[in-house]
Amino acid sequence: LVGSPLWLQAVGLVVVLVVAVCTLSTLRAIPAQPIFPVFAFVVSALVPMRPADVPLVATIIVCSVVWAWLVAMSGSVLRRVLPPHAPPRFRPLADRKHRSLAVLGTPALWETVALNVVGSLVAGAVAESIPGLGHPYWAVIAVVSTLPAIRQRHTVVRAGQRVVGTIGGTVVAVGVLLLEPSAWWIVVLAVVGQFFAEIFVARNYAVCLLFLTPLALAVSWLSLPEAPQLLALDRIAQTVLGAVVSVGLLLVGRAIERRRGRALGATSAIRTV
Repeated sequence: LVGSPLWLQAVGLVVVLVVAVCTLSTLRAIPAQPIFPVFAFVVSALVPMRPADVPLVATIIVCSVVWAWLVAMSGSVLRRVLPPHAPPRFRPLADRKHRSLAVLGTPALWETVALNVVGSLVAGAVAESIPGLGHPYWAVIAVVSTLPAIRQRHTVVRAGQRVVGTIGGTVVAVGVLLLEPSAWWIVVLAVVGQFFAEIFVARNYAVCLLFLTPLALAVSWLSLPEAPQLLALDRIAQTVLGAVVSVGLLLVGRAIERRRGRALGATSAIRTV
């Protein structure tokens, strides 16, 4: 509404990161990284908005969230309405998670917040300063998606998977976008990409991004059409930049860990997801 000045985007990003990391860590949500809140913020900050548009946009957001919740809870309805002999066909439900606000008082949480804030601001600042490159928010998203959540360990492998998967997915996206697909074909691509991304996200992050990257680029192209080759260059370059910043934080974090003798923002006894 106020024109997205850069300093205000930076302040808003910090607020979103702090609130998101605290909320997701308390809820023990999956994914625990603040990928989706940050993605929602940085993309929405780029879209021009007038006061008259707010009611419509708010309605679309609320309806989308309600629809997503209904789909997510549909399995619970099926378990209740199907005959008694049917439930064994369903996958057993996981135990209820133990959630507590006590996590907000732990040093590990605030170290995780600090890693995300520092990494995002550094990546965003560097991306903004490089002439000829657009979509600097992609570097920020690459950082928050590769940094560890609380109780997870930071690894170079995830950053590498992010880069490899993004490059492969970008090649696929460029091939599709060069055909100048209609909006309905973009919808089909989004459905297929989202389906297979959800299938592979817990198995292999790089394979997941082979499907998620075409989805993200196609939706971006649909809202703001531009040359697919330039879109691909921005995506790959900003993802590599974000991964480099993430690995740089890893090296600094490991040095701090060696000096103080314990893991930074994580509990190393819990396996990395």
